[in-house]
Amino acid sequence: MRGLKLNYSKIKTEIIGPAVLIMTPFDSDYKLNTDALKKNVRHIVDGGISRGKGFIICPAGTGEYNTLSRDEHIEVVSAAQEAANGEIEIIAGIASSSHFEVIERCNAALDQGVKIAMVPPPYYYHGMNEEGVIHWYSEIAKHTDIGLMIYDQSWRSLGGTVDGHTTEKLINNIESFVSIKRGFLPSFQDYVDTLGRFSDKLAIVVNSYGHTAGLAHQHGAKSYITGVAAFWPEGEAKFWQLLEAGKYAEADKFPPRQATFWRLVDEGFEGYATNVLKAAAEYVGINAGSVRPPFRDLNNEEKESLAKILADLGVKKG
Repeated sequence: MRGLKLNYSKIKTEIIGPAVLIMTPFDSDYKLNTDALKKNVRHIVDGGISRGKGFIICPAGTGEYNTLSRDEHIEVVSAAQEAANGEIEIIAGIASSSHFEVIERCNAALDQGVKIAMVPPPYYYHGMNEEGVIHWYSEIAKHTDIGLMIYDQSWRSLGGTVDGHTTEKLINNIESFVSIKRGFLPSFQDYVDTLGRFSDKLAIVVNSYGHTAGLAHQHGAKSYITGVAAFWPEGEAKFWQLLEAGKYAEADKFPPRQATFWRLVDEGFEGYATNVLKAAAEYVGINAGSVRPPFRDLNNEEKESLAKILADLGVKKG
């Protein structure tokens, strides 16, 4: 698709609904399993999340993108795009501290038919100033036509802060800047301010894990992240339907919402979320495989505890 003029206004409209953070399946020897990945993309689509009702970010941090080699990353994006078959938007998650590598992977994704890439600031550098952030994205945008979803990771103290002032400058300087994935902001009022200021210019993805998805939707948000939908798309699809219908009171009581899941998980588990999500996938009968180091798979006792959490939420065992 390189060389074709992309319609960035139209691309923004594709960023709507649950943003599914799909897991990258690895075998027990940590080898990539693209056959399993393709089946898991279909699991999401068949569960009710499709174009106009959600999209997939592949791979993201939950998909262990920092553990993938260049060739593996291209293979993962290609497999997901093939399995999607045009029925759901695939957004390529691309992270590196080398802008050359980001550009290369963006263009590889573009060649595979992907129109949007989620790109954080270079994560190695702590506290990068506004000038550095703008220079980073401007140089990337010069050498790829892919639509850019900027991932603000300032809540993790990674890279630079993409605050309101920086966002405004990026909008004015980069035509391909179509979306921003906001990290955990200091207060909900910050979300409200962001939505009020930029929702007519950007597709804003709320990084809330469902905690504030309903409130954010009432203030104009059209997307929020979800790892739960990767193994239980039916629940998240129903939650989104309630939001779109304006049935916020009912949505707040809906058991499968992510906030309930993560609250229960946080009470019983430590570490990064991917190992919990992969164990949950195993519970419902899909193959998300093992996690790569430095993370570890859940042990049998932890899996039993997780199974009880999922059963209590009404997730059917596969």
